[in-house]
Formats: sequence, structure tokens, C-alpha cells
Amino acid sequence: MSSPTPSSPPPAPTPPTGTGEAMARLLAAGGHGTGGQGAAGAGGGQGGPDGEGAPAEPRDPRAEIARRFNALIAAVFIVGLVALGGYWWSIERSIDQLRANTVRDATEFGLSLSQAVAGRVDATVRAVDVALQFLSRRPPERNPDFDAEARAIAASFPPGMLVQIGVIGADGNLAYSSLPGWKPLHLGDREHFTVHADDSTDDRLFISAPLLGRVSNQWTVQFSRRIDRDGHFDGVAVISLAPAALSAQLGEIGLPKGDVAVLMRSDGSFLARNTAGEEVLGRKVRADREFLRPDAPLSGWFMSPGTFDKTERIYAWRRLPEFGLVTTVGLDTARVLAGSERAMLRGRLRGAGITVLFVLLTGGVMLLLWRARRDQIALADNAQLYRNLFDRNLSVKLMVDPETGAIVEANAAACRFYGYTHEELLTRRIGDLNTLTPEQIAREMDDARRERRRQFRFRHRTASGQLRDVEVYSGPVERGGRTLLYSIVHDVTDRRRLEERLRASEMRHRTTIELLAEGVLVYGADGSLLSSNAAARTLLNADDAALSAGDYSLVNRDGEPLARDDYPSRRALSVLASQTLVGVPQPGGGHRWLAVNTRRLPPEIDGHIPGAILSFSDVTRVIDMEQQALKLTQARIAAEDASRAKSEFLSNISHEVRTPMNAVLGLVRQALATRLDVRQRDLLVNAWAAANALMSLLDDLLDLSRIEAGLFVVEHRPFSLDAVLEGAESIIEPVCQQKGLEFRVRRAEGVPDGLVGDPMRLGQVLTNLLGNAVKFTERGGVSLLCELATDEDAGTATVPLAVTGLHGTAQAAADFVAAAPVAAAGTDGAGRVRLRFAVIDTGLGMTPTTVERLFSPFSQADGSSTRRHGGSGIGLSITRRLVRRMGGDIAVASSPGMGATFTVTLAFGLADPVATPAPAPRPQAPAPVVVEADFAGRRVLLVEDNPLNQLVAGEMLRTQGIAFDIASHGAEALDRLALAEYDAVLMDVQMPVMDGYTATRELRRNPRLARLPVIAMTANAMVGDRERCLAAGMDDYLAKPVAPETLYEALRRQFARVASDSGVNAG
Repeated sequence: MSSPTPSSPPPAPTPPTGTGEAMARLLAAGGHGTGGQGAAGAGGGQGGPDGEGAPAEPRDPRAEIARRFNALIAAVFIVGLVALGGYWWSIERSIDQLRANTVRDATEFGLSLSQAVAGRVDATVRAVDVALQFLSRRPPERNPDFDAEARAIAASFPPGMLVQIGVIGADGNLAYSSLPGWKPLHLGDREHFTVHADDSTDDRLFISAPLLGRVSNQWTVQFSRRIDRDGHFDGVAVISLAPAALSAQLGEIGLPKGDVAVLMRSDGSFLARNTAGEEVLGRKVRADREFLRPDAPLSGWFMSPGTFDKTERIYAWRRLPEFGLVTTVGLDTARVLAGSERAMLRGRLRGAGITVLFVLLTGGVMLLLWRARRDQIALADNAQLYRNLFDRNLSVKLMVDPETGAIVEANAAACRFYGYTHEELLTRRIGDLNTLTPEQIAREMDDARRERRRQFRFRHRTASGQLRDVEVYSGPVERGGRTLLYSIVHDVTDRRRLEERLRASEMRHRTTIELLAEGVLVYGADGSLLSSNAAARTLLNADDAALSAGDYSLVNRDGEPLARDDYPSRRALSVLASQTLVGVPQPGGGHRWLAVNTRRLPPEIDGHIPGAILSFSDVTRVIDMEQQALKLTQARIAAEDASRAKSEFLSNISHEVRTPMNAVLGLVRQALATRLDVRQRDLLVNAWAAANALMSLLDDLLDLSRIEAGLFVVEHRPFSLDAVLEGAESIIEPVCQQKGLEFRVRRAEGVPDGLVGDPMRLGQVLTNLLGNAVKFTERGGVSLLCELATDEDAGTATVPLAVTGLHGTAQAAADFVAAAPVAAAGTDGAGRVRLRFAVIDTGLGMTPTTVERLFSPFSQADGSSTRRHGGSGIGLSITRRLVRRMGGDIAVASSPGMGATFTVTLAFGLADPVATPAPAPRPQAPAPVVVEADFAGRRVLLVEDNPLNQLVAGEMLRTQGIAFDIASHGAEALDRLALAEYDAVLMDVQMPVMDGYTATRELRRNPRLARLPVIAMTANAMVGDRERCLAAGMDDYLAKPVAPETLYEALRRQFARVASDSGVNAG
């Protein structure tokens, strides 16, 4: 990277010096030189862009250097190891010989001692045997002087050795003992008795193992011989010796501490030991001892740990086969070998000193060789390093003379990059490659030589004329006494292009972020703000300075200010991701609500977290909608609470009204059955009508409650349309007669009589509409038309305008009905018939505003009308809801002063003519009750707390000849049922002490009462009351006020059911 000087030719390449020359000398010494040129030399093979022009590579001498030095080091090591091994072998051999001689001497000494011990033991045993032979020939029963002789023999033993002299008779009992105060004792189970008693021919001395004497109560060794009489066994003579005395006798030989002398039987049982004699009594020596074998020699030796103290000893033994005894002498090996061990230690110490000296000398030689090897390899490594860093490096590398700009050296990568051979490149100047002017090149090279700069960016030209962007790292190096520039060239053309693309991509990214509707903030790992977009600054009401300092206000969802440490920007780096809701106070009041999402940026290669990104979305409208939804929910809950309160109120009102009304209607009915004059009957009839009107109002309220609760059920059963029309006519016609109004009912041709639907609800709809029409009509008339609905009537909301013109008298209404055309049969695809019912009056009429609110609950035409005509204002509301529940629709057409027409369109199924019930007769005023023969002999329990209702119900039962008892609450009812038999129970529900539900459940637990009919007779007439009674176990349900016929019908059903069940069970 130096400036060229075009006027002067480049100098010839200079061979490398320093490291390269040292390597060349090393290679020449090893026979692998390449001439005087180093790896960086100018001479070499020809090559081009593919690298053929790189200098020839000399052979690496490192392996040969290592091999030679390794072989020399190994030879020195092996020779030293062999010499050292030979020296130690001679030392160990001498030590082994010394040890063997010491053991041999100790063994001979031990054998001598064991033989001496054996002699003393033999003398003692023979003395005992002589005494036993003398005593066995002169037993006590044949020798009156036996005791004196025995005591004389006892006196001959050393003090403490003899324990006793005894004789055991042939029966195994002790016959004599030298111990004072001895007593007869059975010893027939002792070994020293049984061995002689079982063998009738053997007359020998027997020596027992140590045992605890039953007479002497101390450890003894029994010496015994057989007593014969005329060739037969006559007992045993015994001499008992103390093992301790025998052990003391062994100790008299004066063995050093650690040595042992032992007397034992040939089976290994210890009899005596010079030390710790008491501890071995009753125990045996190890079974693997050689002298225990039957074929063992008379004497021998071995080296082994002791049986009990585990001390290593040299044992010498001597057998006494005549008596079955063995004597052993154990010499402590450590004591025996102590002298030789000291000698051996001195020999080893001398050997160790010589070894250390030898190792130091050998190690020194090897260290010198290793250092020489290291230095030689370091020289080779330097040469190799130069080749790796320059020639073989994949980076483009040049050596340039800063004075002339000549290229002094180039590696293979440079040849490939520039497209020249190695020789061609070394004939070029740097100006041939660099696109700068010569003056610029000279300045740049001077900066590099003086180390004012080390990194440069240029554009270089290759042999093909292609221009490449390069980054050059250049610095001065000394070579051959002159300063050269060592330059590393990196091709950054592709990187420059990628950087341009990255800058363009980053610009697009920044523009996109800036235009986003969501606010975006990017924070660094230290919490500093890196970037923000306009939306973030707008949503947070802060500029970049305020955002960076956190100088803006946030509140939580409850509107309380957030602490700075709780800001999402502070917490973003501590969690991977989070979502939260914050509010930004607005200058005009209120808050802007923001949904904040944070995401920690992925870690970099070193695991460092670079920062976090935050996004803000304006969710103020969503929050407002949620608050509105919350208010709606609260309103719905309040409405449901109000509905429940209304239902409870209606339930209570229903119960409180029905209870006295049951008594009123019952008493009026009973009064009408008596003899009355005309005025009395009229008064009672009016009272009867007023009470029924009040009950009708109550029934309307309950119907409205059922419909609003969604519990209204539409029936589907066959019925007669004529019966429904006649029923409505029978109710409305008397009222019209009182007001002087004409009343007509007409069923058009083609309208079938047998239908399937809900006749009661249809009658209720027609009666309500007709009653409403009569109420608001002062002159003229009211008509009811029933005809087949046309297609135009399906879903219609009004009636033809011609109808609205009907006005005047009842005759005019009748003429309209008569003139109305009969439509074609209106049927639907399901095989049902669609009918249109029109109620037409000539009354006051209504304005459009009044029509709009006509069907709202508790609404009428106006306040004055309400006061003038009365009514609750819920009839039409119930009527429309009933019609819609039955799948139809209702419409009204009216004008002020022109009357009104209400139109109802309904669809019915067609009934089988056989299944269609005949029209019921018109209801009459309360008639005298006829006594039923079916009730004769029946007895009923009446459970009722209200005295008036008790009176009414009791009168109903009495008129039919039914016997009855009264209970005022459920507990009293259970008591009466336990004492008497009843055919049925009439059960009120709400009573003191115990209600009807509880009483029914309790009686059902009694198997005797499980099938007893229980009929609810209650003022609870709300939705679900019937179901609750049946769920409690009742069989039927009657709502007050109860008509006599209804009560009697319920009793007949239950009595028939019981009779049927009894017949089935009997069959």
C-alpha cells in the first residue's frame, strides 16, 4: 500500500532475513534445504490466479528434528533405567539373603525351644500317668489307705498345679475327691469318663480339653485312666491339673515379650500358654495348622499371624504323639528381623541416595537434550509460522517498499485476487493496482510508515481491469536492514453493497415505523431511549426528551398514578414479554387508554440483551365500550332483581288475595244455594260477579308474569271452534245487553270446526278483545268475524282501510260482517289452517300515538279514559303476547271517533272429527250441588290453617256426604294420619309449624302412606308452584279459589287411580 514511482524500475527481490534465514540454515543442516531462499523469498515457481505462481514450499523439518531428539532422549533414559535396575536388583538380592539367614537361625532356635518345652511337658505328663496307674490299680473300695496315698501323691506336685484327685465309679458318680467337703456328683457325661467307659479294651492315658470343674468350679485339664476289675470296667481315676499352673511352667523358659509358648491337644484345643493363658481356654487353634494333620511330622516350623492376636511369628512345633499333645514356640517376626531390617534399611537408603544422584544426572542430560530439541523445533515453528501467516494465509498479503512503491513479496491469495502470477506481481508497483494518483499514494504510504494511520480504504484494479473496493491494514516491519510495509488487503466490495442495501432497508424500516398508527419506543439495555415514532409521542403527550427522561404521566386502570418504576419502559427489560393497560391524562380531562405490549429483543451472540421494544395502541373506545357493557350488565342484573322482586310480590299478592277470595266465593256459592228473595239473590249475584272480576284481574297479572318469565306453555289438543266462540259469546252478550249494544258472532263458510291448538288461550284472546271493545263502545255494536286468512293476511300489521270506516250502530257492524267476502282456504305447507279473527266496534277510536303504545303493559288510551272506563291496562299486552306465543300476530286499525278493528291471525292443526269434543254447554250461575254416590263412605283429611277456608272446604265435602277431619298444620296432619285411615288428604302449602311440602315428604316415608292420594289445595298459583307440589310427592294440584266441581273431579281421579292400582296389584 505504498505510492509507486513510475520513473524508476523496481529493485530485485531481497531474500528474507531473520527468522527465514535461521530456518534456511536449519533446513540445510538437516539435508532438506531449498537453496538460500526463505518462505518469503522472491524466487519460486510460476503461477497465476489459481495459485501455481506461489513459491515452492520447503519440506518441514520439525518431524525429523523431533524424531532424532526423541530417539536420543529415549536411549539415555533406557540406559539409565537399566543401570539403575541392575543396582537395585543387587541390593534387593542381598536383603533377601540376609532375611533368609535370619529366619533360618530363628527357626533353629525355635525348634530347640519347642523340643525343650516338649521335654518338660513329657516329664510332667509321665509323672501324672504314673500316679494314675498307681491309683487305678488300688481304687478306694479295695484300698482303705486310698485317701492317704492320694494325698501323698498330691503333695508331690508343685504348689498350685494339682486341683484334685478323684475317682468316678462305674455308674458315673463321683466316688472320691481329694477336695475337702466334696459331695457325690454325677460325671457320667464328661468326656474323660465316657472315653474309658465306651472302650473296654484300651487302657491308656486320656487328657481332656480344659473344662470348668463341677466340684472345683475352676478351669482344669483332666488326666484319667480306666479302673479294671476282673477284666471289666469299674470306674475312672482322675487327676485334675490347673491350666494356669501349666501356663506358668511354660513361662519359666523366659521368652521375650511378643514370643509365645503353647501346649495344646492334637485336635487344636489350647491347654496352656505362657501369656494370656486364661483367654485361650476353651478355644482352638486355626484348623489349617500343619501340625494338626494326622500324618504331620514330629516337628516343623512355619511363619504366620497368630490365631488370636494376629501378630506375625515364626512358629516351631514338636508333637508328643504318645499323649496326643503338641508344643509350639512362636518367635515375634518383627523382633527376630529387627536387626536385619536395620541393615536392610541402611542398604536401601544408600541405594536411594545413589538413585537420586543418578536420576539428577540423567535428568540433567535429558533436560539439556529437551531444550535443544525445543530450540530446534521453535526455529522450525517460526519458519512454519511465517509460511502460515504469509504464504498459506487465505488473506491477501503484500510486502511493499514505501520508498519506491515496489511490491517486494506477495502470497498466493494476492496472486489469485489480482490475477497475476507470482513473478508478474513482483514486477509491479503499488501504483499499478491503486486507482489513486501517485501523490496521494505517496502520502498514504508515508502515513502508514510513520504509523499515523493503519487502516485505509482504496479501490484496486485487477489484471482483468475489474475495480474492487478494498480495506487495507498496513504497518512497518524491518527486513534485511530496511523498512517495508506489511499490508493485509480485504475485498469489501460485496460488503459495501450489503451495507448500502442495509442502509436503504433501515431507512424503509424507520419510515414504516414512523408512519404506524401504533406508538413504538425502542430502549437500549441501559434503559436509554434509542428511537420513537410520531404516534408514540402523540399518544404519550411527550417529546423525545421527555420520553428519554420518563417525564410523562401514566395511570393504572383505576386512575391512580403509576410509580416511575412501574412504567412499562422500566419493566420491559426484566421480562420476555408483557401486556398491560395504562392511561394517559389528557389536558381537557379524562384519559387516553393505551394497550402496551413489550418484547425483549433477542440476545446477541455473547448473550447480551440489546434492549426492548414497546408498542402502544389507543384502546380508549374499547374501554368505553367495556364500561358501557358493564353498565348494561349492571342494568340487566338490576332488571332481573326487579323481575324477581315483582314475581315474589305477585306470588305473595296472589296467595294473600286467593286465600280470602276462596272463602268469599265459597260462602257466596253456599248462600246462593239457600232460599233467597229476589233482592238478596241480586246482591249475592253482584258480589259473585265482583269477586270473579277481581280473580280475572289476578289471573291476568299471573299470565303476564308467566309470559315475561318465558314459562308460558301453549297446549296442542283437539277442540271445537264453535265451543270457543260460544263461550266468548256467553260472556260478552250479557254485558252488551246491559249497555244496549248489538253483538254478532259469525264463522264464515269453509272454516273448520275441529281444530288442534290451545282452546283456552284462544278463548282468552277473543274474550279480552271483545271485552275491551264493549268497554269503549257507547252506541252501535260489537262484532266478531272468523274466516280463512288470505295470503295478504300473513304477517300483516293492519286491516283494510274500509274496516276503519265502520261507524255507527250495531246494525252497521253487522252489515259489514255480512258483506265481508269469504277468502279462499288459507293453509300452509305443514297441513295447517290459518284463520283471521276480526273484532270490530263502533266506539271512540284512537289516534296513531295511542295505537303505538296500546299494547304496552299498564297503558290505555289516555288518563281520562282510564278514570272513565276503569281497567288495569294489561289486557291488550297479555293478548298480544298470547297471540305471538301461539305463533300468530295481532294488528289494529283505528281513527278517532271512527271505532277500531283488532285483527288476529293464527294457524291451527286440523283435528279428526271423532276426536273433536262437542261444544260445552254455556256456563250457568252457581247451581245446587248434586250428591255423588261415588263419595259414599269416603273419609278425607283436610289440612288447612285458615278458619274460613276450613269452613268452605268442609261444606263442599259435607254436601257430598264425605266424612272429614281438620288439621291446622302439617305436624298435626302427620299425627292424625298415624292414628286413623283416610282415603285422601287435601293439603294446603303455606302453614305454620310445618308446611305442606315437608308434611308430604314425611308421610311418603311411611310405606303405609306411600300410595295415599295427596291433593294440593293452595293459594300459590305462580309459575312453578304446581311443579313444586308434584316434586314434593303430591298427586294433584288445585289453585284457590276452588270450585266444588273442580274439587270433586280431582277426588274422583285419585280414587279411581287407587282402585286401579289395587286391581293391578291384586292381579
